[in-house]
Amino acid sequence: MRRSSAYCLAVLFIVAAAAVAQQATEQWVSFSAPDKSFSVLFPDQPRLNETKDAHAHNYIWLYAVPGQRVFLAGNTDYDFAFDIEQELKADQDNFLKAVHARLVTSKRFEFERGPNDKLQAIEFTGESPDYNFKGMAIVEKQRAYMFCVGGRGNLVASTDKFLSSVTLSRL
Repeated sequence: MRRSSAYCLAVLFIVAAAAVAQQATEQWVSFSAPDKSFSVLFPDQPRLNETKDAHAHNYIWLYAVPGQRVFLAGNTDYDFAFDIEQELKADQDNFLKAVHARLVTSKRFEFERGPNDKLQAIEFTGESPDYNFKGMAIVEKQRAYMFCVGGRGNLVASTDKFLSSVTLSRL
């Protein structure tokens, strides 16, 4: 069941890289989830992909420049309580497995939502023969968030801009 979040995100990540045709305008836009649970900057307006299975509901927003780069933000709501450490590791490992990438770095940290308000998180990088990936997963209660960037070449500036812009609200 824990495979659902990372796996769905990764599959949509791959599909978006190959299929979503949008221009790279570099006019970064602020995006907020409809439930106001998070906000993040995207290079342009993302598109929603929503999936549901027996125990999880996935919301994934994507912006892609086919064959170059993909930005992904999403959350999965589970109908059961999960172990935080297992969920973070599963999100990281299942995402990288789905995009056929190997883990390069992994670091646990506390995502600071506000003063004295920290959530458990993991930041990771991965690489495949064609793409580099950087992402982070954050967990709270029965929700897992994932924010990832993948692409070819040097994406350091846009990756840092995207990931550093993530803000979470209280559920």
